[in-house]
Amino acid sequence: MTGLGANQTRYVSIDAVNHVVEAATTKLFASPYTILLAEETVRLVDKYLPRAVANPNDLKARYYLLYASMIAGISFDNGMLHLTHGLEHPLSAIKPTLTHGLGLAMILPSVVEACWPAVSETLTDVPRPMLPGNITVDPANAAVAADAVEQWLFKMGVAEKLADMGYTEADVDKLVRLTRETPSLGGLLGLAPVPATVEVVAKIYRDSLKPRH
Repeated sequence: MTGLGANQTRYVSIDAVNHVVEAATTKLFASPYTILLAEETVRLVDKYLPRAVANPNDLKARYYLLYASMIAGISFDNGMLHLTHGLEHPLSAIKPTLTHGLGLAMILPSVVEACWPAVSETLTDVPRPMLPGNITVDPANAAVAADAVEQWLFKMGVAEKLADMGYTEADVDKLVRLTRETPSLGGLLGLAPVPATVEVVAKIYRDSLKPRH
């Protein structure tokens, strides 16, 4: 693992973060267990990802990032996934060279904003290292939480948004259509804590084209 490039180190760790943000907030399958694993995953990635990027030979950092990925896998095996993975797969379909973890990172803030009103209590606990200390579960804080998640991703070294990777407003309708037509994605979208309507999905893509501020 010490030979893994800095960006790939970032992307696989952020993939783990996405696994647990989703597994902790699905309808039907989220549980105290998936939430507990999610909180620990985010804590570990927040602490050790900067260390692994700064020093690829830091074996303690590598160990805990691998551990975080493992428990994130347990979390989503039990809690399943929803919007972020459901919307990232069409991004990779249009541009197969897109790294999965980067695709997830680019849309995560907008997914948090969309889901916040339904699961704000969980989303104040799971990504706690990313959020302002005084944030409350008020549904009006959805944009504040999304902004904070985006700034955390930027701090981790992932500042790209969809437009940086060549996506435009003209791609949105096709992306939305792919979420409807691609086998298995309907099952993921059906587990989202908010209805994954065409309008909600399109807004997530549009809001992810450029930085929020």
